[in-house]
Amino acid sequence: STWGNIRELMSRVAPLVPSADAEQTQQTYTVHDAIELIGFGPFQLKMLFACSLCWLVGSITFESITWLIESIEENHDLQMNSRQRGLLAMATPLGILIGSPFMGTCSDLFGRSKPIVVAMGVTMIAFVIQALTTTWVAIFVTRVCSGFAVGGLEMIPNNLFIETTPVKYRGPLRSLIHIAWHVGSLLCIAIASVVDEGDWKWLNVFCAAPIILSFFLTVKWFLETESPHYLNVAGHTHAAQAMLEKMAYYNRKPIPPGNLEPIRTSTSTAVTLSMRFSEFLDPSFLLLNVILGIIFMLLTASYYMSFVYFAEYLHTVTTSYHVHLIYTAAPTGRIIGCVLSSLLIDVHGRLKLLQVGGLVSGVFGVALVMVSGTFWSWMFLCIMYCFLEIVFCALYTYAPELYPTSIRGMGVGILAGIGDSADVIFSYVGSLMSEHHPGTPVAASGMMLLGITVLACILDCHGLETAGHGLRTTVVELKADDGGYEIVDNKGDDPEGVLEGEVEEDATADRLIVSSS
Repeated sequence: STWGNIRELMSRVAPLVPSADAEQTQQTYTVHDAIELIGFGPFQLKMLFACSLCWLVGSITFESITWLIESIEENHDLQMNSRQRGLLAMATPLGILIGSPFMGTCSDLFGRSKPIVVAMGVTMIAFVIQALTTTWVAIFVTRVCSGFAVGGLEMIPNNLFIETTPVKYRGPLRSLIHIAWHVGSLLCIAIASVVDEGDWKWLNVFCAAPIILSFFLTVKWFLETESPHYLNVAGHTHAAQAMLEKMAYYNRKPIPPGNLEPIRTSTSTAVTLSMRFSEFLDPSFLLLNVILGIIFMLLTASYYMSFVYFAEYLHTVTTSYHVHLIYTAAPTGRIIGCVLSSLLIDVHGRLKLLQVGGLVSGVFGVALVMVSGTFWSWMFLCIMYCFLEIVFCALYTYAPELYPTSIRGMGVGILAGIGDSADVIFSYVGSLMSEHHPGTPVAASGMMLLGITVLACILDCHGLETAGHGLRTTVVELKADDGGYEIVDNKGDDPEGVLEGEVEEDATADRLIVSSS
């Protein structure tokens, strides 16, 4: 059965540390062995800083659109009608929707670091052009381009950090990257408060400043750093070993004796791309893709609808609350959620956090329509966003760990694109709901979060927890003799969705070879 296949895949995940006997007998080692032995140190701290700056850039790009639209509307030199306003509001989400799967796939084909540098550069150039342009069309086009880049910046640095961090530290430290997003949100609010109303060009200039600074602080690091997991999967064994030696030098730790065990791959980009899609769409992996896609969509939709329509709902039921105080509940709750997630994600696991976070945030989301007054509205909204952020942190850790290295970028990118499509879909659906009753979109957002709890329970019941497991590597090689597929898995890792074929174990090479029938 499908669930049986997936469980068997998960059962063959790499051990956390190589055994003493293995160290004495093997002449080769895996990337997982090396990263666990190198451990945590200055390299991971530098990577955490660089990846956090990427999320800061993504946050400024995404969050500044609201203030930009308001500033343009106050400006009499650049007029917008309601249609242009709506298109400009959709420009960044539209770019993210296209950019997430495209940039994710590029990261599987060309490496993690190169797309990050390109995305940072595109975002920087787009903001500079926005500050200089005087036409609505140019602003719209640059907003789509910067959104396209954000599609890569919110996902590829996340994968890169996971692939260069030991298992013990992966979940807790990765959750802290989310704080950078909320710092960017607060930075946008601060910039909008100091810039004169209607002066949208200076708004773009001030938003561009931290983006340009982040680019020059990280470009050298990303150009010199790459994921050893990707390099080995791509067939660049010597480069992967050199990267591991660099990590060991930074952390002042040794690497395992011997040489890195190579993985056979195809060198053709076209063949590799077709194989990536074949792996992602494999029938035994399809159900898992569907469940994760629904979770991503429900999470994004619930955040969008609660954020947009709660203030509108409060306007209709009371005038006694302070709007600026209410809006501080979201970043406050989400920063607290990042810290809680960092403390709990390895203790209780990713799926448990998805269940508890979805349940608590869903209950408080539904209860939002039953409270009134500034204090209780702020408190319920803060608690809701705290546990909503826990769901975000758990999901953005779980999905990259679940997908194998060969399709990690593509898989998470497609899921992120599905989630981002909720911004476009539910902007219309939410408006229809609010016409029926202003509190309906808010209650619906809570129900969506409860749906995430149900889906996470299904994954947990089938033993698909990834906490404490090593990353898996799936490599598909096109065989010249019969045109079939041969899937060669790195020692200790497990291939995804390939159990339909004959399996033979090669004791000398210590590999698992699966031939599709």
